[in-house]
Amino acid sequence: MVSGQSDHVGDMMGKLIAMSKLTGDPQAILNEVLEQERRMPDEPMVKVLKGWAYSKIGDFPKASQAFDRAIELNPQSFWAYFRKGQMLAKRDKYREALACFNVAVRLRPKKVDFWLEKAFTEDELGMITVAYHSYDKATQLGDKTGWAWFGKARILAFLNRFDDALEAVRAGIKMDPEEPAFKDVEEYVLDKLRGY
Repeated sequence: MVSGQSDHVGDMMGKLIAMSKLTGDPQAILNEVLEQERRMPDEPMVKVLKGWAYSKIGDFPKASQAFDRAIELNPQSFWAYFRKGQMLAKRDKYREALACFNVAVRLRPKKVDFWLEKAFTEDELGMITVAYHSYDKATQLGDKTGWAWFGKARILAFLNRFDDALEAVRAGIKMDPEEPAFKDVEEYVLDKLRGY
């Protein structure tokens, strides 16, 4: 990719993020991506954004084709694997999603979001030990959402390690004091510690 194309893709991504926040209109976002694809038909990141946009409107076959094309154009496209994994997880295809997230974290091992999505997927598959490791990795990398601490707390509570679970969920609450799921787990753990 030439430097001008790189700048253009960055500008387009900024515009799409702004559109997403302002309008939330997935069809308008898709139309913008398709226009950019006409200008840069073989740009892998445009294909990733096309897949993301199709996923937003629920056209999963076209989303999958776009992600696969992005990977074909750039086998190191960690964003293509990550976004494809998110799409598959959204459709409850957790095993296929996990395969994508595993590649994404291998390609970009310091991306907190990648580890967090991997952990959620492992959790869904009942892979408790592996999920705990992924949540822990997300906390070590600096998860600022609190969800990695929440995931760790849930697993620790499942293992009857309630003191550790309380510490973990409270770390999550510090990051997002308004999240009801965090408060629910805290209350559950406190009840267990009180002997209820």
